[in-house]
Amino acid sequence: MQISSYINWKNVLGFSAAFYLGTYLHLRGGIAETPILLFGLFAFVVGLIKLRGKLLDGLSPNERWFVAALFLFGAWSAFTVWLDDGAPSFYESPARFIVGSLIAIPIIKHRIDIRWVQLGAAISAILLIHLVVTTYSGGRFAPTMNATKWGNAIAFHALLCAALAIVSKPAHLRIVFALAAIFGIYSTAITGTRGAILPVLLGLTYLAMLSVRSVKGWTTIIAGLLVLAMIAPQIPIVKSRVLTTQHEVSRILNDDFNSSIGQRLTMWAAGFQAGLRSPIFGEGYDYEKTVDSFVAPSEGLSRAADRVATAHSNHHSAYIDTLARSGFVGLALLIGMFFVTMRGGDYASRVLILAPGVGFVVAGISDSALMLGITTSYFVVAGTILKATSHKDAGLDC
Repeated sequence: MQISSYINWKNVLGFSAAFYLGTYLHLRGGIAETPILLFGLFAFVVGLIKLRGKLLDGLSPNERWFVAALFLFGAWSAFTVWLDDGAPSFYESPARFIVGSLIAIPIIKHRIDIRWVQLGAAISAILLIHLVVTTYSGGRFAPTMNATKWGNAIAFHALLCAALAIVSKPAHLRIVFALAAIFGIYSTAITGTRGAILPVLLGLTYLAMLSVRSVKGWTTIIAGLLVLAMIAPQIPIVKSRVLTTQHEVSRILNDDFNSSIGQRLTMWAAGFQAGLRSPIFGEGYDYEKTVDSFVAPSEGLSRAADRVATAHSNHHSAYIDTLARSGFVGLALLIGMFFVTMRGGDYASRVLILAPGVGFVVAGISDSALMLGITTSYFVVAGTILKATSHKDAGLDC
């Protein structure tokens, strides 16, 4: 058989998908996503020329809605940046969604074999184990980027491994991915990023809802929860973060909001007020102006607002940021995009979309996930990869 028979679009796309999933934790900048972006853009242009008005042929209704949702959210966000005469840097996040909607069309149409996804997740797990073993010596584990980005990124990896542990066959693959998920949960915990634990907890809860009749599903979920319940409290950094949380809650109850949680509550309140003042288009991208306009209901919140107005540049919540900057229209488009992402397909498809879907939805509660390049890229790129994943011939549990 000729070598050229092995070089086809599906293999190129599959390799690009595996490369992204295997290296996004470890390669800086946009290196990990470059191959699949180049494939997607090239295939989109070719499809545009050849198919013309039939570009969306071959996509299911849910896949078409997914493409439309990415584009509409990105376009509305870009429009509100233009309307507010925002800085060029504010166009970066909308551009990710717009470009993502374009590359999603040919990627989903070509489909990606589940084995490429399994390969990418396995490579990522091996690299993560090596990184922890060779570099971690206590404290907050964040060797390649800040702890917030790193914690969320590892949480997404852990959730993908947990999903693969449920749907993969044969049994030894399920065991491998279950162990990788457990190690991923441990790695998330040692980042000390409290917001990154939320995607893990709620992601496992979502898996429980989907896998209520699956013994394999419950086994994976219980294993993950045991890691959090038994191992995590023994980790010094986790103990420290728990004590810090208790102390911060106590301060908030005494009208002292100058703590990490207290400042987040202050920024959320300020952003929500901004959304109410300008519900359609949002109040704009001048964060300091938005916080300065905050009418605080208590002296403690007022003092915290004075501090966060200059100490931060966003509201530390994807939902509040969107509301303040793009209004309730932007917020509705964001939530609609999440809803469409999680819908459609068979059981295996709904399980696999867990990491970019539930992961990003929950990570956005307490962090500005839209401002963190790695989390936005993961939602768009990994979301598209897993929407395009084909598992009919792989012997998976569907």
